[in-house]
Amino acid sequence: MSIIPEAPEEKGLIHFYRKDGAWQYVKESEYESKKAELPLITFATKQVIDDFANKEWPDLENLAKEMEVAAAHAQTDSDSKQEIPAGEPAYYVSAEFDDCKKTAYHCEKAVSNGLLRVEMNPTIFYRISKPVSAASLAKLPVLKTADFFSLIKEDKDTKC
Repeated sequence: MSIIPEAPEEKGLIHFYRKDGAWQYVKESEYESKKAELPLITFATKQVIDDFANKEWPDLENLAKEMEVAAAHAQTDSDSKQEIPAGEPAYYVSAEFDDCKKTAYHCEKAVSNGLLRVEMNPTIFYRISKPVSAASLAKLPVLKTADFFSLIKEDKDTKC
């Protein structure tokens, strides 16, 4: 099941954002042809989000107004440690899993090609189309995984 109401069977990386109050969706199969049209910040996920329409989402349009565009991405890819080219979008995760805050920064190719360490848990990315300052990244709200996904709680001590 997908987050796209008109395409519940859709799988893969789905980008989504609000435009004039209405949700917009970009399927994985449409991404290459539509990525240049995407706003500065969108969400992206590969997982089904429980009760999607009734969730409280950060206002990306207002957050975008606060972003300081930079000459280069503020971080390297969290897994490969490679620089992310300035002309490419970056995918940023600011999430809380089991009371542990996690952040990760990835290039477009890494997110679309395979499983990243951060994706061991259900993940919602912030896709940022242009480089922004580290201070701007810090303004993006932490997304609590349990607020968006059904999780199985294990009865054990977990450490960040």
